[in-house]
Order: sequence, then structure tokens, then C-alpha cells
Amino acid sequence: MEPPAGPSPLPGIGIARAGATGASSPGRPEDLIAVAGALGIPWERLLAAEIAAERTLRGFVGEPENEPPLWKYLSALPATALDSWRVRERLADRIRDARLTRSGAAMRCVREAVDDLCGRGSTVFRSRDQALAVHLSLALERVRELARVARAAERLRGERAARAARVVERTGCTEADAAWAVERADAPGRTHAIDDAVRQTRAEGFEIPAAASEFHAFLALRKLARRHPVRRSRRSTPRSRPAARRQPHHRLAS
Repeated sequence: MEPPAGPSPLPGIGIARAGATGASSPGRPEDLIAVAGALGIPWERLLAAEIAAERTLRGFVGEPENEPPLWKYLSALPATALDSWRVRERLADRIRDARLTRSGAAMRCVREAVDDLCGRGSTVFRSRDQALAVHLSLALERVRELARVARAAERLRGERAARAARVVERTGCTEADAAWAVERADAPGRTHAIDDAVRQTRAEGFEIPAAASEFHAFLALRKLARRHPVRRSRRSTPRSRPAARRQPHHRLAS
């Protein structure tokens, strides 16, 4: 007796299932799109969100050659972290480790990530975010400082030593920065002051987002610094407490 004829399988379902077990490839892209559409998966919206998240991440950490820590991803995507397949795979690995091996480190990582996604960052994440904010603020200030020194050096003429001394006098910069600015001013193929300031700041070890140009990298850095402001601790001036009244000492009558 033949089994009853069921509904025709969706295109690519069998291929996708076979691919899950390693028997064959997941199938052609057009088959996967047809399956997603038949199942009601909003693949266009999901793919658009994924692309936007990947662009933001690459602008934040550059080309993902070395996997950066998870907190950098969460800092770059404070509201859309789960749109990124990199974040989802990282979290899936930690959740699997937490469930299968009962790893305390994996459990803490998952809890901290969930708290951070909900806006309740733990002390560890808050300290890392604060460190990131300070780093971005210092990088932005360093670019502006070097650009100001570079522009000052461009307006001077004369011997290098005398010009460097005048740059120090006018801007209050260090002698090393003045020497760099004077040397840059004499370079035949120098670019804009902001571009050279970004290159020099990056060479000094500051993390600056990757972009199509150094000027766009500066704009991205400024945007990130505004998104991650340094939290200033509010220290109120200690109020002088009134002197405690001395209570009269009463001796118990014997």
C-alpha cells in the first residue's frame, strides 16, 4: 500500500536538511530565497539589517581579521547587536559552552552580554565602556591637537629649528609634535592637516575607525566619541556637618 501523497516539498528543503548533516551543500542562493519566502521569513529585512550591522562593525573595528572581544561588538552596536551574525554566533558559542560544560566563564559572559543588551551593563561592561569612551575621547583630542599644530607650522617660514620653536611658542605643543609638524609642512606631497593628523594618531597606537578616507575616519571617530561620552563623576563638595552636641554625662546615683 502506497503512502498517501502529501504536499509537494518546498524547493531546497531537502537540500538544506541534507546540508545540515554535512551530506551536501546548503543549496543554491535562489533555492534558499524561495524557501525563505515560502516559509514567510522576512529575508530582505533581515539581510538589510545584517548588512547595516556589518558596515557599522567594520567602521568600528576595521577588517575582522582577528576576532575582537565581544564587548567591542556590543559597544559598536548598542541597539542592534543581534542583527549581526558575528554577535549571534559568539553568543551561541557561549550559551552552548554554558549548557554543556557548565563553564562559569561562559555563563558570566552570557549574563553580562544580556545585561548590556538590556541597558543594565554589569560593572565589568561599564568599566570597559568607560575605557572605550576615554580612548575615543583621547584619540579625537589628539587628532585635533596635531591638526592645530600642523596648520600653525604651515604658516611659518625660515629655518626648521626656528620654526619648530615658534610652533611650540604659539601652540604650546611638545617639541616632538612641533618637529613632526615642520617636517610635514616641508613634505612635497602632504595632504590635508586632518588626514595627516589621523595617520599620526593611528601610528601612535590610538584606535580610529576604518573609512574610505582619513577625513571620513575622523568624522566616524567624532561620531563614536559623541555616542560614547566620558561619564564624569559628580563629586559634591562635602558638607560640613554640624558639631555633635555633647550630651551631659549623668552619673547614676549610688
